[in-house]
Amino acid sequence: MKDALYTPEELGEILKISKYTVYEMIKRGDLEAHRIGRSLRISEQQLDRFLKKQGSGRNVLSGTVKDTDNGKAFLINGLEILVSTPLAGDVQIHIPP
Repeated sequence: MKDALYTPEELGEILKISKYTVYEMIKRGDLEAHRIGRSLRISEQQLDRFLKKQGSGRNVLSGTVKDTDNGKAFLINGLEILVSTPLAGDVQIHIPP
């Protein structure tokens, strides 16, 4: 299997972040990289692992926004969470950790 290798600069362009942020992520251990001589390369597999670790789908809840006596509420599994939103109907919300 042939895995594409990205430079920190290329990965920065893909993720819409600076190359310096990519270097920091590698330094912190958030993102794995291969050292080839004095250069760093990130494989597609390492990028996929990083993105999965970031949990892009974590803390996303599906439910319904309805008007109630108390105002708008997000309803999920019988739980009613009061919200301030112009949305109505079936929605997904993200709750930051």
